[in-house]
Amino acid sequence: MRHTSTRTFLIKISIVVFSLFLFSESHSAAGKSAKMIPSNLPEFSGIIVRGVIQLNWKTTGEIKNDFFNIERSVDGITWEAIGKVNGKGSTSGIQSYEFFDENSIPDLEAELFYRIKQIDFRGDSKYVGPIRIQLMNEKKWDIVFLNCPAVHQLMCNLFVNKNEIISVSIYNLMGQVVSGKSFEVMKGSNLLQFDIESFPEGLYFIKTANKDGKGLVKSFLIGSK
Repeated sequence: MRHTSTRTFLIKISIVVFSLFLFSESHSAAGKSAKMIPSNLPEFSGIIVRGVIQLNWKTTGEIKNDFFNIERSVDGITWEAIGKVNGKGSTSGIQSYEFFDENSIPDLEAELFYRIKQIDFRGDSKYVGPIRIQLMNEKKWDIVFLNCPAVHQLMCNLFVNKNEIISVSIYNLMGQVVSGKSFEVMKGSNLLQFDIESFPEGLYFIKTANKDGKGLVKSFLIGSK
């Protein structure tokens, strides 16, 4: 059973301003060479689960994949290996992976960077990432969209400072409520999902409120289907 710290930190997740790339290293008798190619295969993201940063990634096909090294940095320059996840060898389908960083730095204003090093049975490797995670003060309410523009489903993290029941409404530009739900949320991060398959593309607003009327409003985009 995994032991989880009782500390609760809120995180805001964003891709670093430069493009996401794979860095490929090849080992041969002549030495080690490196090349950079665009990364369009794995999906790599992070969320917070009960005060612990959870990293998730997918591959769409693997060839002699041995394992993944997970690396963390506080400045995006100097990296340290913090864990290892075994690969699936050779596959043609989509494979999903996850890793829990239970020893993330407990600084409410810290930035953390994560990347993944994929290593095959020959010792060749590729880097995926980085992604940036911004820790936030737990007294704040916030909504972080995980897929924006959204297309078929809207996914977001709602951060609250106590356990309670909240209402969440989605409005269009005409001010009409197009979706509404109530959620029993826990202090910290809560994953919310909404079916938006029937909504036309455009700008929308999401509004949250507790029984005292406290909440916030944020805008998001729905893309074309």
